[in-house]
Amino acid sequence: MNTAVICYHNKMLSIKKTLLFILLGTSGILAQETSTVLPQNPTSLKWSQVKTKHFRLIFPSTIAPTAMKTANTLEAVYQPVSQSLGIAPKPVSILLQNQTVVSNGFVTIIPRHGEFYTTAPQDNNLLGTNDWLNLLSVHEYRHVVQFEKSFQGKGKVLRFLLGNTGSQLLGSFVVPNWFWEGDAVGSETSFTSSGRGKIPAFEMALRTQLLSRGGFSYPKSIAGSYQDFVPNHYVNGYILTTYLKSKFGRDIWDSVLTEVYKKPFYPFSFSNTIRKATGLTVEKLYRDAYQDVTDKWIVQANQVKETPATYYETENPRYFTNYEYPQVVEDGRVVALKSGLSAIQQLVLLSKVGKEEKLAEIGVLNDAATLSAAGMKVVWSEIGYHPRWAMKTYSVIKILDLKTKKINQVTTQTRLAAPALDAEGARIVAVETDTENNNALVILDAKTGQLQQRINNVTNGFFIHPTWANAKQLVVVRLLNGKKSILEINIATGQTNELTEAVDENIAHPFRQDKYVFFNSGVTGIDNVFVINTETKQRFQVTNRKFGGFNATLSANGKSLIFNDFTEKGHRIASMPLDTTQWLPFDEKLLKPIRYFGQMLMQEAGENLLDKVNDSVYVVKPYRKTNLVNLYAWGLLLRSLDNTLNLGISSQNLLGTAAFSGGLAFNPNERTWQQFVSASYQAWYPILDFSY
Repeated sequence: MNTAVICYHNKMLSIKKTLLFILLGTSGILAQETSTVLPQNPTSLKWSQVKTKHFRLIFPSTIAPTAMKTANTLEAVYQPVSQSLGIAPKPVSILLQNQTVVSNGFVTIIPRHGEFYTTAPQDNNLLGTNDWLNLLSVHEYRHVVQFEKSFQGKGKVLRFLLGNTGSQLLGSFVVPNWFWEGDAVGSETSFTSSGRGKIPAFEMALRTQLLSRGGFSYPKSIAGSYQDFVPNHYVNGYILTTYLKSKFGRDIWDSVLTEVYKKPFYPFSFSNTIRKATGLTVEKLYRDAYQDVTDKWIVQANQVKETPATYYETENPRYFTNYEYPQVVEDGRVVALKSGLSAIQQLVLLSKVGKEEKLAEIGVLNDAATLSAAGMKVVWSEIGYHPRWAMKTYSVIKILDLKTKKINQVTTQTRLAAPALDAEGARIVAVETDTENNNALVILDAKTGQLQQRINNVTNGFFIHPTWANAKQLVVVRLLNGKKSILEINIATGQTNELTEAVDENIAHPFRQDKYVFFNSGVTGIDNVFVINTETKQRFQVTNRKFGGFNATLSANGKSLIFNDFTEKGHRIASMPLDTTQWLPFDEKLLKPIRYFGQMLMQEAGENLLDKVNDSVYVVKPYRKTNLVNLYAWGLLLRSLDNTLNLGISSQNLLGTAAFSGGLAFNPNERTWQQFVSASYQAWYPILDFSY
């Protein structure tokens, strides 16, 4: 959700200035309507719709089964997700976007609707063990509830005067962004099996900061910094909103927001309302919440007896910098992905001694959380774009030859993620997800990108992070029915063998070495590298790092484990001896992860919300592209293009193919009235703009 946030609770503003900001903010939205190219789908795409009691789903006609399942999920979450804010939202339209490989979703009220991008992410720290559309249904619908809450009190007045833009600006202006996203993360954590509040990597940077150097001030924590890495508003907001729920009950935010929207223009309205309801100012809430979670993390950290680690040589960065996804190349050095506050995403070569070598800056990474190397070649996937249709994106594969320093794009207009090279660098395995959400593993020629084989996926489970066990077998994580397992797949026959049983555990990044399979897991409350003996089925913990160890591989001689280790300054590439006698026996009975969401979960009583969802069948009808009018703003408006005072209306249809505004404008310099109309039709290859 993108909102322009003005921290009203930190600045003393008069009511007149507040109203002026709202009017100016509204003007920007109106002015941009016909000058901005809206995200478009190809004209050839056919659309359908289904209507339930509380939702209308609009979707490409080819994914009707996905839409039907999502419709049932949304109906299942409607009441539980909305009840703690005391709101029963009016029916809302949700668009399913299947032409893009980007994994995202949003809700807006200008115009009021939501959009779910149906391609699931390879990023296990976002997905967890959830079905992707289930996760979006809970998180994004909570935003619908939040917006509906803003229609109360003075929000009703602004909505009457300015349409939905008035409510949008009021909510963004009065309520800080950390509430919007933190509260939604809290909902996904309560109502799904694996929301981000249950994934240690989500709060890892904050945990590291608090245990290493203490907390920043509230303004810095909320506004961010160009000097220090500051965990974003999703993380901060989750801690703050969850703490208040845990201490003052499930309905505390209902009480706070109801009062805030009654008197939104009072100085420090948000902070003062929290103080009246709880005795805490926002700053005191921040300090108490952070102290509370710090105390829990200190206890956890004191129980960690760290395994040894030696870091590879890097530049001495002044700012927060990550080195991730280590892969060993032919000469024994390690290639890694470097990124940070002062570093554009780039590939670098590292060694135990010697300087860091920059290889290449790369494009927009399709963040599958993987790199792969073989010989002197490195492979990854990037986002590719259609020249006209912004909603039509691709995931293409690129290879860097370290000998020639040249990058070769081996596929075009594909939807491939998490590519991995075989030992000879001749073949690539990748995850393919088509526009109908069918998942498969494909094997490509590494030189030409030509498809050699598509491995059947009878269950249509979601494949994550495939690697080569040897020339004839693959190892991959499969997510199916809310559980993950590590599979070994015979390339010739397609036969699968479960190396681990299916569990509700966020495992990722598997690779096999002889009888051992290594993988990531956050099951202990801190992400680390684990291993399973495929012969005895015994499991061990290999790394035991204080903040997190990830993405292991073996050194060239096979005697060291190389992984990225999280520190106060970001991820570092580290190594440790591969000594099986030092591995820690794994005992589930001894696991003590921090369940900061625990009290909130008990209050919401929704941990198994999506275990039982109805399979109702709704009528599928065509959705006409001729639905061009969708009024969402009206009344007094100021346009930023000039100094005229306007009375007008604004419209944008749900497919984003048509927008218009019109009304009367008064020019104070000329003391004259005039009429204006602006319209844009963007469904065709050429965009047609009209203004009068």
